[in-house]
Amino acid sequence: MINKKEKKTNTSLKEKKKTAEAHQLVDLVVKGMQEKKALSITVIDLRTIKSAVSDYFVICSANTDNQLDAIRHSIEDEVWKASKQDVWMKEGLQNKEWILLDYADVVAHIFRKDRREFYGLEDLWGDADIITIDDETGIATKTPKREVKTVKTFPKKVVAKKVVKSSSKNNKKVSKTSIPKKKSSK
Repeated sequence: MINKKEKKTNTSLKEKKKTAEAHQLVDLVVKGMQEKKALSITVIDLRTIKSAVSDYFVICSANTDNQLDAIRHSIEDEVWKASKQDVWMKEGLQNKEWILLDYADVVAHIFRKDRREFYGLEDLWGDADIITIDDETGIATKTPKREVKTVKTFPKKVVAKKVVKSSSKNNKKVSKTSIPKKKSSK
C-alpha cells in the first residue's frame, strides 16, 4: 500500500516530467517556426491561468499563404523527428488565415500578419507570462505582465430616437425618448 508521502512524490514527479516535456515541445515548435523565418514569435505561459485550455501558446506570423503552410509543415516535422508526437488537432488549413496545431499541452498559432493583429491573443492572455523572441537574433525576452484593471462605467441615461410617421409620405417627425438604464447591484 502506498502511503501519502510516496503518492505526493509520485504526483510531483509526474508533474515535473509533464512540465519538462511541455518545455521541450515549446522549444521544438519555436525551432520549426524559426526554420521558415516566422515573424514575431511569442510564447505565452498559461500554467498560472486557471481557465487556460493549454500550458503554452506559441504564436507567430507569416506574410503569405505559402509561408503559412511551410511553417506548419516545419513545426510538424521538428516535433515528429524529436519526439515522435503527432498533432492532436489541426484547424484553419482551408482558410489560410490562422492555422492552429494542438499538441494538448502546447498549442501553436500561425497567423497571417493582419489576422494576428485582429485577434490579438497576446492581449487576451495579457495576465500570463509572455516571452517574445527577436526575429534577428533569436534571443528570448520576458515581457512584464500587464495589470488587469476593472473599469466600471455607468451611463446616466440613454437617449433613443423615436420615428413617428405622419400622414404624408415624405414628412417624418422625430421625437426623443429617455430610456433609463437599470441600476446594477454592487
